[in-house]
Amino acid sequence: MDRNKEYIIAAAYKLKPEFVTKSVVYKDKTVRLNDEDYDDINTIEIGRCHADIIHRHKDRIDQKDGGGFYTNFGRYVDRREAYQIALANEQIEPSKTCDGAECYEGYKPRLFSEDVFWSYDISENK
Repeated sequence: MDRNKEYIIAAAYKLKPEFVTKSVVYKDKTVRLNDEDYDDINTIEIGRCHADIIHRHKDRIDQKDGGGFYTNFGRYVDRREAYQIALANEQIEPSKTCDGAECYEGYKPRLFSEDVFWSYDISENK
């Protein structure tokens, strides 16, 4: 992996405001996109899939936005931006994604944790 490129590294949900804490920044300053002085890790819960996060932290997370993803740059991104990041870095194959079949002109596909962390070719098991 190129450390100067942004990648999807985990599924994520934002925490409810009462559970957000700010702490010392530990993110590598060389990979920031701008002069942000925090890492979104302090405002989210992460996991391998969204269902895992819901199961472990359902009372602490805000499910209104449908979840998103955490990147190696320390950013929380929504499902649509995550799809574009994963696509640009060949983390997904569009024809094998959960949302890929629904594409039409003007439609912006969304990323699902299954696309990145659980994907495999079903035909391989036949």
